[in-house]
Amino acid sequence: MPESHRTIFNQDRGGEVSTPHRVLTGRHHVLVLVAGVCLSLFHLWSNTLGVLPELQRNAAHYAFILFLGYLLYPISARYASRTLILDYIFAILSLAVALYLVFFEDALHARNEVPNTTDLVFAGIAILLLLVFIPLLALVFLTYALFWGQYLSGIWAFPGVSFPRLLYRMYFAPDGIFGTIATISSTFVALFVLFGAFLLRSGAGDFMIRLSLALLGRTVGGPAKMAVFASGMLGSISG
Repeated sequence: MPESHRTIFNQDRGGEVSTPHRVLTGRHHVLVLVAGVCLSLFHLWSNTLGVLPELQRNAAHYAFILFLGYLLYPISARYASRTLILDYIFAILSLAVALYLVFFEDALHARNEVPNTTDLVFAGIAILLLLVFIPLLALVFLTYALFWGQYLSGIWAFPGVSFPRLLYRMYFAPDGIFGTIATISSTFVALFVLFGAFLLRSGAGDFMIRLSLALLGRTVGGPAKMAVFASGMLGSISG
């Protein structure tokens, strides 16, 4: 195994093996660390002082998450012990599709929302990059829109769309990859994850639990009171 990185397989207390991920060292670790710091700072800025358009903010969120995802999680367990050149290619493509959207969104509007070949190519790449992580779920809905939805009846019936139209809607439209779900992820979810990581690493969460134990642990019904008190303290800062 190369000295620059190694892989571990996380295991929970119940013995169930979770998703394997790489633990990187050397220049690979530095790259992931810098990307993670940039991701955190970007979300703090974009959700407080930043005034980025929603589509561009979500595209940047997508780029950071996929960039880290391809470097930290192997495409296949067969390649878990090493970082492949393919991982870096996919990671760079994740940045490219986001940057293209940021810099060429205005050009699309100038063409009256008519995508050209380059727009559709980048849209296709963006979808393919996501398929690596959620292949089954994504393929079900993509094929529904393209093919078999028109053969259903009732509330499940869908007239279908052309392939170029699907690419456009998935890439540029607010109901696509960078739409409502991405907005929730890049705002509420991202901030709560950052806050949770801060509590975990700073020991604040553990302090609140220990404080409730010290105050109420020896009283009658102590465990129940302690649980309510600790939950209230955590809820007061997490919402």
